[in-house]
Amino acid sequence: MVLMNAGLAALFIITFAGPHRPPVPAAPASADGFTRMFAAKQDQTWSGGDQTTSFKAPNGRVYWISADTIVSAGVDPDGSYPDSGTTMISNRLLLQNGGTLENAVANGGIAVPDPPTRTEENQDRYWPQGAFVANGHLYLLCQRVTKDPTPDTFGFKFSGTRLAKFRFGANGKLTFVKMVATPSTDIAGGTGAPHLQWAADAIEYGRHIYVYGYTHSEPGDPSGHYSYVARVPKDRVEEPGAWRFYRKSRRDWVRSMAQLSSARNNPDSILATQVASVRMIDGKIVIAHKPWQAFGSSVYAEVGLRPEGPFTRIKLFESPGGTWQGRRYFTYAPMLHPEQRLAGPEAGKTLLSINWNGPDFWTDVLSNAKLYKPRFHAVTLP
Repeated sequence: MVLMNAGLAALFIITFAGPHRPPVPAAPASADGFTRMFAAKQDQTWSGGDQTTSFKAPNGRVYWISADTIVSAGVDPDGSYPDSGTTMISNRLLLQNGGTLENAVANGGIAVPDPPTRTEENQDRYWPQGAFVANGHLYLLCQRVTKDPTPDTFGFKFSGTRLAKFRFGANGKLTFVKMVATPSTDIAGGTGAPHLQWAADAIEYGRHIYVYGYTHSEPGDPSGHYSYVARVPKDRVEEPGAWRFYRKSRRDWVRSMAQLSSARNNPDSILATQVASVRMIDGKIVIAHKPWQAFGSSVYAEVGLRPEGPFTRIKLFESPGGTWQGRRYFTYAPMLHPEQRLAGPEAGKTLLSINWNGPDFWTDVLSNAKLYKPRFHAVTLP
């Protein structure tokens, strides 16, 4: 029998237990806490971006989706992004660990690879927007975007949607598998049902995945956008021919997008707006949106009992653009985050984010590293 003195025992424990790791901070419990968490994220993983969709997977992990994303080595003394070490990437997928955010992709890098046709001139890329899980895999709804110098297009045009398929790792990290076609793959964005882009968001409801898409309105129509809904059996999400499309004018589901009305007033759309976020909350379907997107001020929720509606509209809050710390900004894409539990005075409310951006991205945003980040609100739903 070998006896060990106290000093040797302590050394043995330290040696085999490994280095001390600081505790992971707890997840924020208030809207301001989430705003601060993203404001403090300033590194080569993420330091600014839009979309800000969150999704809680069956593995219990929460993932955050970011489309065009800035990664940066830090901030210059004047608050701007430094010229060296600052890069714009097409997208990023973050994994939340308590109050921290890390790259969710197993091998690092962007979440959804750029199309092989990408060049420096066309800037061909994917904007992941919504997410769902089916058949043990995570799928992201990906809007394909290309550069467009035409006036009034914000510098890009839509070129159809695909699904990005990921495999879950035991540690929650994701491995990209492949891109999957949807009924709107390679369909150019435009006006009316023939140009639907199935990229807004998705929910699981019964035996189906319900997918929300949008299209532009005709010139002179003040709505700006119209939203539609489709559904596909969970075990057939990779089959474009298995999708069915809700025809509101007849309250039925049809087999082809061509069966949806192409009339100027979009009679088969479910809402005269662009759906931003859809979630099941307390047994109800809740849709968040901001009419006229960046040009509007009011943020609304549509509440219904079925994915296709009908819906009752409630106003949540005002979110106009303006000037902040000397830089212009606008707000857009309100996103629901019901998986986050708020406490204190906000207990029982629902977390919602709104994205900020600058009218002149390369001047307004790059000059203020705090601008291109989401702001969070606690909202009351019926």
